[in-house]
Amino acid sequence: MPIDPAGTTPGVIPEKKEPEKVSMRCRQPNCDSMWHEKIEIESVPGDHLFRCCKCGNTFRINVGGKFIY
Repeated sequence: MPIDPAGTTPGVIPEKKEPEKVSMRCRQPNCDSMWHEKIEIESVPGDHLFRCCKCGNTFRINVGGKFIY
């Protein structure tokens, strides 16, 4: 049996990864949603991107930085 490098052989189902849901209030004043989806960004390690499950508003939170003691 030949190897299918593209993975398109019948019976091979690609794994769908559901976005992580986070309980956080939406920043839009007219939206009362309490749930956001966390969007993974590979290019920037210290940034987290969230999208509201109800209105679709997207915002970024920068995490990390200098540690001063």
